[in-house]
Amino acid sequence: EPVAAGSLGQVYRLTLQGYGEVAVKVQRPGIRPQICIDLYILRFVSAWVQKWFDLNTDLPSLVDEYGARLVDELDFTLEAQRAETFCRAADQLVPDAAVTAARPVLELTTSSVLVTEWVCGERLELTAARDLEEAQ
Repeated sequence: EPVAAGSLGQVYRLTLQGYGEVAVKVQRPGIRPQICIDLYILRFVSAWVQKWFDLNTDLPSLVDEYGARLVDELDFTLEAQRAETFCRAADQLVPDAAVTAARPVLELTTSSVLVTEWVCGERLELTAARDLEEAQ
């Protein structure tokens, strides 16, 4: 059973020999071609909307930039590399901090499967909201 789900995939909690507890994020099958089709349609419509409403904004370029970032999100190896960079930087800034991020397991990660260590905790916005309520 997945422990979390999002628009791009689902997350499972597993125990792997040699790695212990891990989170495995699996990309939804067929999501890449569907997103590419959606971006193509959005780009086509954006050019029409820009012309129809005589906008002074380059809507197709905005869609292209958005699309490039969204397609980057579909490559879990990039996400793993960014997470590893963040973890290294966080370790140097504040060792043993209360705020952490899950370290990726790079050797098990592919473009459509992201494996990270399992981190027990709660989302920062939940902690901040509770702290705010207690302060009031």
